[in-house]
Amino acid sequence: MKNHNFQELVDQNLSGLVWDERKRQTVLYVVSEEEKPVKKISTTFILIAAIICISVTALAAGLVFSGRFDAVKVAEKTINDSYGITNDILGTFFSRSTEEKSDGTTLITFSGIDYFHYVLGDYTVTVQNGEGVATWNHDGEDTSRLFEADAWGKEQLQEMMRLSAEDHDVTAFAEQARAIAAKYDATPYRPASSNENYKEGEEEAKAAAKAAGRTGEDLVLLATEAVTITYNLTPEQSEMLVDPAGTQLTVDEIGDYMYYHMQEGKPIFTVMLSLHQKTSDDLNVTPPFTEKDGVYWVDVNVETGVIENILYDTQLGGNG
Repeated sequence: MKNHNFQELVDQNLSGLVWDERKRQTVLYVVSEEEKPVKKISTTFILIAAIICISVTALAAGLVFSGRFDAVKVAEKTINDSYGITNDILGTFFSRSTEEKSDGTTLITFSGIDYFHYVLGDYTVTVQNGEGVATWNHDGEDTSRLFEADAWGKEQLQEMMRLSAEDHDVTAFAEQARAIAAKYDATPYRPASSNENYKEGEEEAKAAAKAAGRTGEDLVLLATEAVTITYNLTPEQSEMLVDPAGTQLTVDEIGDYMYYHMQEGKPIFTVMLSLHQKTSDDLNVTPPFTEKDGVYWVDVNVETGVIENILYDTQLGGNG
């Protein structure tokens, strides 16, 4: 995302609040000073803390997430709390499906991708009234012996993530996963493709966006704000988010990563935002992976501005 776009977003949401590098340094200084034993809390600290709270609240005030995605966020937190599986792991080795039940509950299932499905299994979270309960189909099975085990849990996933981030490749453990799956005659997991006719209803969705007075730039800004808040990006990381228009893609290629369509009767704008925090001058050298690198697919309802869905992919899990 371009620097001036982010500044415009801040200006729109925080009119009257002036924030510059001097104030940022003041905050860091005051916070560091407050870690030392003091007899009383300074007025300056209270004022700056209030400004920070106002800033965060103002940025989030105009953003609304769908009930379905709210359930997804509860499910991700539940998986982390219950099994120690973080968003970067979910965004590398798992696909996600969501089912809304008639009784008001939502089932979110995280399934190991492709030939990792047997060893990683399925984590299912039942979400109701903002609370989640998680289960794993390998609960109770032996997960010792690292990649020699038939069921791969937290220990294996953390090592898989470390190796993938280091090598940008999964071959170090891919053959073990294939061999175990073959031993149990398990087939790779491939979710039903949602890419067929992915631009269906394009003109109808564009017309809805025009009627709502939302431009493509407006919708990209909403998507960027949603990713920033959902994944707790720093201002620096947020500024580094790139939409397809800011890449070297051709016009036709951009259309595969930023497009309008109808989805379940809703006019949607879908955009892929990418974050790569380190670069390399050598085209033959892959820059090191940094936490939160990858791509974020965002679905925005063009009529209401509601964030219908976000899907994070580290892009580390498909090279084996």
